[in-house]
Amino acid sequence: MEVYAQMEKEYVMRPWMCQADVRVNIIDRAEGIYFWDKAGKKYTDFSSQLMSSSCGHNIKEINDGIIEQLNKYAYVTSGLGSEARAKLGKMIADITGPNYKRTFFSSSGTEANEAAVKAAKWYTGKYKLISRYQSFHGATGIAMMLTGIQGGIQMSLVIQVYYTDPIVTVIDAHSNLNIQNAISYVLDILAI
Repeated sequence: MEVYAQMEKEYVMRPWMCQADVRVNIIDRAEGIYFWDKAGKKYTDFSSQLMSSSCGHNIKEINDGIIEQLNKYAYVTSGLGSEARAKLGKMIADITGPNYKRTFFSSSGTEANEAAVKAAKWYTGKYKLISRYQSFHGATGIAMMLTGIQGGIQMSLVIQVYYTDPIVTVIDAHSNLNIQNAISYVLDILAI
Protein backbone atom coordinates (compact mmCIF):
# COMPACT_ATOMS: atom_id res chain seq x y z
CA MET A 1 0.00 0.00 0.00
CA GLU A 2 2.69 2.51 0.98
CA VAL A 3 4.74 1.74 -2.13
CA TYR A 4 1.85 2.79 -4.44
CA ALA A 5 1.16 5.93 -2.43
CA GLN A 6 4.83 6.86 -2.79
CA MET A 7 4.75 6.08 -6.52
CA GLU A 8 1.67 8.29 -6.91
CA LYS A 9 3.46 11.16 -5.16
CA GLU A 10 6.59 10.68 -7.23
CA TYR A 11 5.12 10.05 -10.70
CA VAL A 12 1.61 11.54 -10.84
CA MET A 13 0.82 15.26 -11.07
CA ARG A 14 -2.50 16.54 -9.74
CA PRO A 15 -4.25 19.74 -10.80
CA TRP A 16 -5.26 22.30 -8.16
CA MET A 17 -2.89 20.91 -5.49
CA CYS A 18 0.47 21.80 -4.07
CA GLN A 19 2.47 18.82 -5.33
CA ALA A 20 4.80 18.67 -2.32
CA ASP A 21 1.90 18.37 0.14
CA VAL A 22 -0.15 15.69 -1.64
CA ARG A 23 -1.44 12.98 0.69
CA VAL A 24 -2.34 9.87 -1.29
CA ASN A 25 -5.01 7.40 -0.22
CA ILE A 26 -4.90 4.35 -2.51
CA ILE A 27 -8.39 3.04 -3.36
CA ASP A 28 -8.81 -0.72 -3.53
CA ARG A 29 -12.35 -1.26 -4.84
CA ALA A 30 -15.78 0.34 -5.26
CA GLU A 31 -19.38 -0.81 -5.43
CA GLY A 32 -22.59 1.18 -5.73
CA ILE A 33 -22.09 4.49 -3.87
CA TYR A 34 -19.17 3.22 -1.77
CA PHE A 35 -15.45 2.75 -2.17
CA TRP A 36 -12.80 1.25 0.10
CA ASP A 37 -9.17 2.15 0.58
CA LYS A 38 -6.36 -0.40 0.90
CA ALA A 39 -6.72 -0.35 4.69
CA GLY A 40 -10.37 -1.44 4.32
CA LYS A 41 -11.93 1.89 5.33
CA LYS A 42 -15.31 2.42 3.63
CA TYR A 43 -16.27 5.81 2.15
CA THR A 44 -19.53 7.13 0.72
CA ASP A 45 -18.82 8.56 -2.72
CA PHE A 46 -20.75 11.84 -2.54
CA SER A 47 -18.95 13.31 -5.58
CA SER A 48 -19.39 10.25 -7.85
CA GLN A 49 -15.64 10.51 -8.46
CA LEU A 50 -16.05 14.02 -9.83
CA MET A 51 -19.31 13.08 -11.53
CA SER A 52 -17.68 10.32 -13.58
CA SER A 53 -19.55 7.51 -11.85
CA SER A 54 -22.96 9.04 -11.20
CA CYS A 55 -24.70 5.69 -11.78
CA GLY A 56 -22.52 4.06 -9.13
CA HIS A 57 -19.51 1.77 -9.15
CA ASN A 58 -19.33 -1.80 -10.38
CA ILE A 59 -22.88 -1.89 -11.79
CA LYS A 60 -23.29 -5.16 -13.70
CA GLU A 61 -25.40 -3.76 -16.56
CA ILE A 62 -22.95 -0.89 -17.13
CA ASN A 63 -19.92 -3.20 -16.90
CA ASP A 64 -21.52 -5.61 -19.40
CA GLY A 65 -22.25 -2.75 -21.83
CA ILE A 66 -18.66 -1.48 -21.55
CA ILE A 67 -17.24 -4.97 -22.15
CA GLU A 68 -19.56 -5.48 -25.15
CA GLN A 69 -18.37 -2.18 -26.65
CA LEU A 70 -14.70 -2.90 -25.87
CA ASN A 71 -15.02 -6.21 -27.71
CA LYS A 72 -15.89 -4.14 -30.83
CA TYR A 73 -13.53 -1.17 -30.32
CA ALA A 74 -12.58 1.11 -27.43
CA TYR A 75 -12.99 4.52 -29.05
CA VAL A 76 -13.82 6.18 -32.35
CA THR A 77 -12.73 9.77 -32.91
CA SER A 78 -15.40 12.37 -33.56
CA GLY A 79 -14.36 12.47 -37.23
CA LEU A 80 -15.62 8.92 -37.73
CA GLY A 81 -19.03 7.36 -37.16
CA SER A 82 -20.10 5.12 -34.31
CA GLU A 83 -23.24 3.00 -33.97
CA ALA A 84 -23.35 3.56 -30.19
CA ARG A 85 -22.89 7.35 -30.52
CA ALA A 86 -25.52 7.57 -33.29
CA LYS A 87 -28.06 5.65 -31.16
CA LEU A 88 -27.35 7.80 -28.10
CA GLY A 89 -27.58 11.01 -30.15
CA LYS A 90 -31.00 9.99 -31.46
CA MET A 91 -32.16 8.98 -27.98
CA ILE A 92 -31.20 12.42 -26.62
CA ALA A 93 -32.89 14.18 -29.57
CA ASP A 94 -36.08 12.21 -28.94
CA ILE A 95 -36.11 13.49 -25.36
CA THR A 96 -35.10 17.11 -26.00
CA GLY A 97 -37.27 17.71 -29.05
CA PRO A 98 -36.69 19.31 -32.46
CA ASN A 99 -35.06 22.53 -31.18
CA TYR A 100 -32.17 20.58 -29.64
CA LYS A 101 -31.53 17.95 -32.26
CA ARG A 102 -27.72 17.63 -32.12
CA THR A 103 -25.56 16.59 -29.17
CA PHE A 104 -21.90 17.43 -28.66
CA PHE A 105 -20.15 14.45 -27.08
CA SER A 106 -17.01 15.32 -25.18
CA SER A 107 -14.53 13.26 -23.23
CA SER A 108 -14.49 15.56 -20.19
CA GLY A 109 -16.44 18.23 -18.36
CA THR A 110 -13.81 20.86 -19.05
CA GLU A 111 -14.05 20.12 -22.78
CA ALA A 112 -17.85 20.41 -22.57
CA ASN A 113 -17.54 23.78 -20.80
CA GLU A 114 -15.08 25.07 -23.40
CA ALA A 115 -17.45 24.02 -26.19
CA ALA A 116 -20.41 25.62 -24.39
CA VAL A 117 -18.58 28.97 -24.17
CA LYS A 118 -17.66 28.83 -27.85
CA ALA A 119 -21.21 27.83 -28.85
CA ALA A 120 -22.76 30.58 -26.72
CA LYS A 121 -20.36 33.14 -28.23
CA TRP A 122 -21.19 31.94 -31.72
CA TYR A 123 -24.94 31.97 -31.04
CA THR A 124 -25.15 35.35 -29.24
CA GLY A 125 -22.19 37.21 -30.74
CA LYS A 126 -21.39 38.45 -27.23
CA TYR A 127 -18.16 38.16 -25.25
CA LYS A 128 -18.84 38.57 -21.53
CA LEU A 129 -19.44 35.76 -19.06
CA ILE A 130 -20.58 35.55 -15.48
CA SER A 131 -19.18 32.66 -13.52
CA ARG A 132 -20.09 31.63 -10.00
CA TYR A 133 -17.57 32.68 -7.36
CA GLN A 134 -15.18 29.84 -6.39
CA SER A 135 -16.82 27.38 -8.77
CA PHE A 136 -14.96 24.67 -10.66
CA HIS A 137 -15.31 24.27 -14.40
CA GLY A 138 -12.21 22.30 -15.38
CA ALA A 139 -8.48 22.54 -15.85
CA THR A 140 -8.15 23.86 -19.42
CA GLY A 141 -7.76 27.48 -20.51
CA ILE A 142 -11.30 28.88 -20.72
CA ALA A 143 -12.57 26.56 -17.99
CA MET A 144 -9.87 27.72 -15.56
CA MET A 145 -10.78 31.33 -16.26
CA LEU A 146 -14.40 30.57 -15.41
CA THR A 147 -13.45 28.76 -12.21
CA GLY A 148 -13.08 31.89 -10.08
CA ILE A 149 -9.79 30.87 -8.49
CA GLN A 150 -6.45 31.72 -10.01
CA GLY A 151 -3.41 30.10 -8.44
CA GLY A 152 -5.23 29.94 -5.11
CA ILE A 153 -6.11 33.66 -5.31
CA GLN A 154 -9.83 34.42 -5.42
CA MET A 155 -11.01 36.17 -8.54
CA SER A 156 -14.06 38.42 -8.85
CA LEU A 157 -17.68 37.39 -9.30
CA VAL A 158 -17.81 38.87 -12.79
CA ILE A 159 -15.18 37.72 -15.24
CA GLN A 160 -15.00 39.18 -18.72
CA VAL A 161 -13.74 36.65 -21.23
CA TYR A 162 -12.75 38.12 -24.56
CA TYR A 163 -12.54 35.23 -26.99
CA THR A 164 -10.63 36.00 -30.16
CA ASP A 165 -9.42 32.96 -31.99
CA PRO A 166 -6.85 31.66 -31.12
CA ILE A 167 -6.08 33.91 -28.11
CA VAL A 168 -8.23 34.16 -24.98
CA THR A 169 -7.63 36.91 -22.43
CA VAL A 170 -9.37 37.40 -19.13
CA ILE A 171 -9.77 40.87 -17.71
CA ASP A 172 -10.46 40.75 -13.99
CA ALA A 173 -11.21 44.45 -13.64
CA HIS A 174 -14.34 44.09 -11.56
CA SER A 175 -13.12 42.84 -8.18
CA ASN A 176 -14.98 45.67 -6.43
CA LEU A 177 -18.09 45.33 -8.58
CA ASN A 178 -21.37 45.73 -6.72
CA ILE A 179 -24.61 44.02 -7.70
CA GLN A 180 -26.13 47.15 -9.31
CA ASN A 181 -23.16 47.48 -11.65
CA ALA A 182 -23.24 43.74 -12.32
CA ILE A 183 -26.89 43.97 -13.40
CA SER A 184 -25.95 46.60 -15.99
CA TYR A 185 -23.74 43.98 -17.65
CA VAL A 186 -26.56 41.50 -18.07
CA LEU A 187 -27.54 42.82 -21.49
CA ASP A 188 -24.01 42.14 -22.71
CA ILE A 189 -23.69 38.72 -21.14
CA LEU A 190 -22.78 35.82 -23.36
CA ALA A 191 -23.68 33.10 -20.84
CA ILE A 192 -24.07 32.45 -17.16
